[in-house]
Amino acid sequence: MKILAIDFGLKRIGLAIGDTDLKIANGLTTIEIKNNNFMLAIHQIKKNINNYGPIDLILLGYPTKLDNQTSSITLAVENFKNLLSENIKISVQFYDENYSTKNTISFYKEFADLKMSQIKKIKDKMAAQYFLQKYLDEKK
Repeated sequence: MKILAIDFGLKRIGLAIGDTDLKIANGLTTIEIKNNNFMLAIHQIKKNINNYGPIDLILLGYPTKLDNQTSSITLAVENFKNLLSENIKISVQFYDENYSTKNTISFYKEFADLKMSQIKKIKDKMAAQYFLQKYLDEKK
């Protein structure tokens, strides 16, 4: 089963792809959000699905606070899920993405010897890869 992971943000959306048979996730791309135009992001996600598809599941990163309370970003992710579901006929499932960006940044600082400006360019797609790999590992 092929899975597309989406790390949602108000400024950038990271995409990663993985396969439950291969058990490997790969970061694909980062989509820049301009003027809150999330329909343009949906269009770019569709392009990626056409390039890498068929996709069986979309895994959408779902951030929660430690006390499980919702926040403005949580509500934005829920709205984006609705937009995805209306425009892309693939099942969309939430997945806990807490600390995925933070862990990705820490990893690249420590092991890849990258500057923060370099990390900033890849952190969103790598955060999507991080939580997708976690999902795939749980399915073993």
